[in-house]
This record gives sequence, C-alpha cells and structure tokens, in this order.
Amino acid sequence: MNVEKYIKSEAKASLKGNWLKAITALFTSVLVFLAVLLVIVSAFEIMGDYDDFASAASAEPVRLVFFVLFHLLAVAGLILLSPVFAGGARVIASVAKDNTSDIGDVFHYFSSGDLYKDCVKFMTRIIVSFVVVLILFELPCLGGFILFKDESYADVIVSLLGLLGFCGAFLFSLRNMFAIYFYTEGAASSESFGKGAAVARGNVGKLVKLTFSYIGWLISLFLIIPFIYVIPYMQCAYFISVKYLAEQYDKAHAVSSQPLGAGGFQEYAESPELKPAFSNPNYTSAQHAEPLTLDESDTDDRSSGISLEKGGAVGGDL
Repeated sequence: MNVEKYIKSEAKASLKGNWLKAITALFTSVLVFLAVLLVIVSAFEIMGDYDDFASAASAEPVRLVFFVLFHLLAVAGLILLSPVFAGGARVIASVAKDNTSDIGDVFHYFSSGDLYKDCVKFMTRIIVSFVVVLILFELPCLGGFILFKDESYADVIVSLLGLLGFCGAFLFSLRNMFAIYFYTEGAASSESFGKGAAVARGNVGKLVKLTFSYIGWLISLFLIIPFIYVIPYMQCAYFISVKYLAEQYDKAHAVSSQPLGAGGFQEYAESPELKPAFSNPNYTSAQHAEPLTLDESDTDDRSSGISLEKGGAVGGDL
C-alpha cells in the first residue's frame, strides 16, 4: 500500500464518528459562498447578459453604478464572512490531529474582536493570492476566446481551457494548506505564513500527488452525494499529510521549545543555526528528517493502517 493510500485510510478512520460535524462545517462554508454568489448573480440580473451589457451601461449609467456596487458588496461580504471558512478548516484540522472536533469551532474566529480581525487579515491574504493565481492560469482561456470566438467549437475550447486553468490554480494554491494548518493550531497570521512557507518548500508536490489519488472521486463531484463525502475526506487527508510533514520538519530543525521572539518565526528561521537549511533551494523537510517507516503490522482499529516508527526509509515520501 502506497503512502497516499495510508493517508486516505487514516483520514477515513479520523472521520469515523465525526462525519456529521465535518459535513455541517462544509455546508456552513458553502452557504456563505452561495450568499456571495447570489449577490453577484443579482448584479448581472440588473445589467442583463453580456450581449447587451455595453448598450445597457451607456444607456442607463445608474444601472452600471448598481452593478459595480453589488460586486463591491459581494467582495466585502466574502472578506467579512471569511472567518467561517477558517472555522470550517479548524473543525477538519482538529479531526485530523486528534480525532476530535467541536462544531462550534466553525464560529471560533468570531469569538473576539482581535481574533476576528487577525482571521480576516489571514483569509484576505489567502483569497487574494488565489484570485491572482487564478487570473494568471486563466490567461490561456482568454487567449482561446480571442482566437476561436468565431469558430463553432469556441465554447468547448474556452470551457476546457477555463477548467484546466482553475485546476492548475487550485493545485498551485495547495501551498496555502500549510499556512492554514498552523493557523488552526492557534498561530498568528504572520507566523502561520512564515512557517507554512518553510514547511511547504519541496513538499507541495506531495499534496498534489495526494490530490491525483482522488481523481475518480473528483470526476464524480457533479453529484451532490459524492460532494458532501469527498470534500471533508480530502480536507482531512490534506491536514493529516501536513501534520506529518510538519513533524518531520520540526525534527529536522530541532525546533526550540523556547517562545519565539518579537520577530516571530521569520526571526527564528533566519537564525545562524537554521539559515543554511533555509537557503538551500533543494531542501525538503524529509531529506534531513529522522527516517520514518509505515509499519503495517502495528495497526489498531482506529487508524486502519498507519503507524509511524523510527528506523525505516520511506518518511521522505510522506
């Protein structure tokens, strides 16, 4: 059994008894997204479809103003409600770490003003980075529209390029899973991105590989039932993988138990003891970690097959 199968087996075991909480967290996030989408759709209802957009804008500028305002409202709503997404991730991350969860964690980041502001700052950076990456990956789609707009198969080409662009942006943005993991553990926004970037270096490919192991399930996402099963399943698997990679990273760097200084993780990472590892462009956490092995014989009913012990040689593939 390969590493991806072990991780997925552990995710299933972790979700056992926690499915309802995981699905509830997912639906809470989906409802926020649908609310934002509804505002955007309402904006296009005001202006009409793309065919008469220009004429409507020139003939009735007031409608154009409302069109812009609705989009600004959607963006503001997405940012102000974004702590719900972080809360949903916190529920799944808790399941991945210790098989427990509290559905109230969906609204954890609304519990205090400081926590809410820090979470909005964190999620805004996540959202903006994804949008920028998505725009870059969708440039071929725009090119396809310009080149083939007069062809009968233009819609097929544009749709295909658009789907490929979104998939590429999603895979590239998996690096954010590391920052999200540390943030759900209670780290501040800046510290989460600092350590997340360090652990992600050389390890994002492992999450990409894990994603492709779900390819059959992803194809089935057009149906509702697979959607509510696969998304929590994948999220839990991502967090389990990140958890093990973070543990390997900490062992490799002998992370000090002393509190971080005023400079946070960035100051710690640039210390003389760690700087050589950070400056190596080919560094991955697994290269210097104490070797780990997956012992199939030492399993229990809960883990369904994962046990990490010292002495083997496959830790670098995790």
